[in-house]
Amino acid sequence: MFYLYFYFIITLLFNYIHLVQCLLSGTSSYKSYYANTKLYYAGSNDFFYIDLTNLPLNENTVIDSSKWIQLNYSIILIRPFLGGKANDKFFFSSFAFVGNSNEVFLETFDTTLNKWDKDINFTGKPSKYFESFDDWVSDKNTGKVYSLQQGDVIDIFDTVNLVWTNSSLVPQVYQDYTRLLRPTYDPPQVILPNGQAPSIRSGYTAVLTSDGRIIIYGGMSNNLAATPSIVVLNTSTYEWSTPTEANPIGPLASHTSTIVDNYMVTSFGIIVTKKNLDRGPNKNVYKLDISNPSTYKWSILSTFNDNSTKPSKSPFPSPSTSPHTSPSNNLTTAIGVTTSILLIVHFIFWWVVII
Repeated sequence: MFYLYFYFIITLLFNYIHLVQCLLSGTSSYKSYYANTKLYYAGSNDFFYIDLTNLPLNENTVIDSSKWIQLNYSIILIRPFLGGKANDKFFFSSFAFVGNSNEVFLETFDTTLNKWDKDINFTGKPSKYFESFDDWVSDKNTGKVYSLQQGDVIDIFDTVNLVWTNSSLVPQVYQDYTRLLRPTYDPPQVILPNGQAPSIRSGYTAVLTSDGRIIIYGGMSNNLAATPSIVVLNTSTYEWSTPTEANPIGPLASHTSTIVDNYMVTSFGIIVTKKNLDRGPNKNVYKLDISNPSTYKWSILSTFNDNSTKPSKSPFPSPSTSPHTSPSNNLTTAIGVTTSILLIVHFIFWWVVII
């Protein structure tokens, strides 16, 4: 019985630690996706979309946040992935206990039918230490998604046939990395790119364009804005380059980015300044025209208006609970709740074992 209680508490603790990491980094941990001409955003406590139907991105139309459409949900929203035959379904995975791959559950949201389906049956099972808050990368051609997990394991899920497998062909453990998949790439050997590689950074995004460019944007290095803010790797020639930025929006970190046609859409995160305490939340959605490989142009796509009449709740927490408050407040909250959880663990151990 004690081990059952222990697993339960540890599961709560692991999930809370992940949440605290989001709070301390100053980001609401949104992940963006593009499906059925809509921009979807999934956060730890929010799920909404911006409808881009009949809205050419080459125009200067700015979408007010009153047009952000809230989606109802009854689950914890942790790192979904897109899949299905038409690549139009969100898959949400959750687990009952850490280290128990038999207790993983799937739910889907169909973006075409706007419909939730619960308790999806699948064959196979995840790796032993599968964590649902790790990122996934999708292969639209095969419908398979991949996630690098603990223990040097890649979890593979076939979203068309609903089959879960895993592979241990991972050379080493990585930290602060980005997952990208180029489906048509099969190199006979490891190739090192030419040119000036980007500086070591965290909190950045990397996207893959249809013509094989990897665009790295933003992030932090040594607690400052990483420079240059945009670095590009051409996967055909394996050369790094730094394009010119027109109308730069300033450095961001812990944001989210996704590709929509010839644009990279970048949203939310924190505004990185010279002083750590001056950082604030970015509440806007920007688009970057990447059609010209040598010059990228920024413009605004959507703005968050605190005073607008919104049809649904704001995707940003109220000021009293905002994750973008000062680091000291976040740290105090983190220490307080973590201490409480440890006291609960101690009490359960004393009650079960001693008594």
